[in-house]
Amino acid sequence: MYTSTTVLGSVLALLASSNAHVVMNTPTPYGFSTLQTSPLNGEGYNFPCQSGSRANAFDGTGVSNPMRVGEDNDLKFTGSAVHGGGSCQLSVTYDYPPPADKSKWKVVHSFIGSCPVHAEGNIAEAGVDADGRPTGAQCTGDNQSECLKDFKFQIPEGMKNGNATLAWTWFNKIGNREMYMNCAPISISGGSDDDTFYNSLPELFVANIPNECKYDDGSFVIGFPDPGKFVTYGEAVTPGNHVCRDPATGYGSTPSSTASVSSSAMPTSYAAAPSPYISVPTLATPVSAAPLPSGTGYAGSHSSGNSTSGVCSGDKVSCPTPGELVCIDEETFGICDIDYCAVPRAVSLGTTCSNNIVNKRDVVRRRSSRIHRHIPAHVHHQHSF
Repeated sequence: MYTSTTVLGSVLALLASSNAHVVMNTPTPYGFSTLQTSPLNGEGYNFPCQSGSRANAFDGTGVSNPMRVGEDNDLKFTGSAVHGGGSCQLSVTYDYPPPADKSKWKVVHSFIGSCPVHAEGNIAEAGVDADGRPTGAQCTGDNQSECLKDFKFQIPEGMKNGNATLAWTWFNKIGNREMYMNCAPISISGGSDDDTFYNSLPELFVANIPNECKYDDGSFVIGFPDPGKFVTYGEAVTPGNHVCRDPATGYGSTPSSTASVSSSAMPTSYAAAPSPYISVPTLATPVSAAPLPSGTGYAGSHSSGNSTSGVCSGDKVSCPTPGELVCIDEETFGICDIDYCAVPRAVSLGTTCSNNIVNKRDVVRRRSSRIHRHIPAHVHHQHSF
């Protein structure tokens, strides 16, 4: 028999769970004291930035987030309902108020896997912040799990100077397919006087909100169709054909659309690595393809039966498996897209590409003694908007 005390306890537990999702606290967001922990839902918490009915959605009064290009900035979070982590992006717009047109948001960094945590589910609450939001413990080192991580990111060289808005977007790993988004006013210095570099960056990935593609519910880490030039991998994208379905047709989009995401944005050799935290160096500006070494199998046309387009256009090279990293030569790599083509990119200084893995030169990785545990398929988290 349920007593009034039992019912009240259940209600309070549900409210605590629904109010404990993750929010960005650094850089300081617009209207931080009124920032909600809910995902974007089209019913008050809209794209972008929880705009819509939320008070102070774009109030930057008293907030200062100066950022100089090429210098490290902190990315920190508050919350405990972390849904096992997932994948995040940081993007920038110079429009104000921040626009609902996703093409005007350009990605400056992607975190694929283990963002904002590396965890098996939700993490334990360790207190509340100054505005009463429940929060978990903060990590004190790079390779910790079950705690909120402190990420580093940079505004890339070449970004236009001036006032802008930085957005953090998050696609959770476990539970309902959702999209979270917080935004912060920033001021950029030390960069360019024009937007040439900015316009070269990829468009922000948007999904799981009204009128955009949606993933089936489940437990998996998604990749991004174009993660950009600056990427950090925390764990492998979950194997399997996790397609973002078009809201009108229920099917995955055409290869040219950003709605369809590869099932494995990292090679299987990364997934098998003993440490769950695998950093990939930031990527240099794409370069023209170098002459392909003999024996690579990448000869400028697709492998038999793999493609309907026949030949990769421009400086792209053919590749055998969508989603996998491929070494074009020791100094150049690419990520195979769903059209079986890869855009050549130069490896970062001090790294080399071999056997489809980008590694530091002459450096042996320190193996973690911690075994990455499998997340059972039945683990999930339910909540209401």
